[in-house]
Amino acid sequence: MLEAQKREIKRGLTTQKSFKSAAEEKEAPEFFKEMQEKFVGQCIQMGYDYTECVDFIEDKGLPVLSMDYFCNNFKNPRYTNPLFTKPQEEQKNGAGFDYYDPSGHMSAAPMGQPIGNPINFNSNA
Repeated sequence: MLEAQKREIKRGLTTQKSFKSAAEEKEAPEFFKEMQEKFVGQCIQMGYDYTECVDFIEDKGLPVLSMDYFCNNFKNPRYTNPLFTKPQEEQKNGAGFDYYDPSGHMSAAPMGQPIGNPINFNSNA
């Protein structure tokens, strides 16, 4: 009876550890969050927008915590960080927000008939 209780306790502890480690993997440790906030604060002091800085770091990543590196690559549309890969759940699900920009830049083709070509459903042609 005592051995069965010990095994049950061990099994419970290992499942708690596995749940805890899975939750810890999703969030960055506090140290890195604080370091990122300090870096973003420096970027704001230099005149960059908070959300643009955070989006750049989260979407593309920085291999080095360097203001020079950040400033040189922030506006570079072809910048890719070879050391950075997005987490698997973001790659699978993705936001999928496609929108139509009236200025002529489309991220996805507009659905339906184009404007200017009306459809006449009553014609016999």
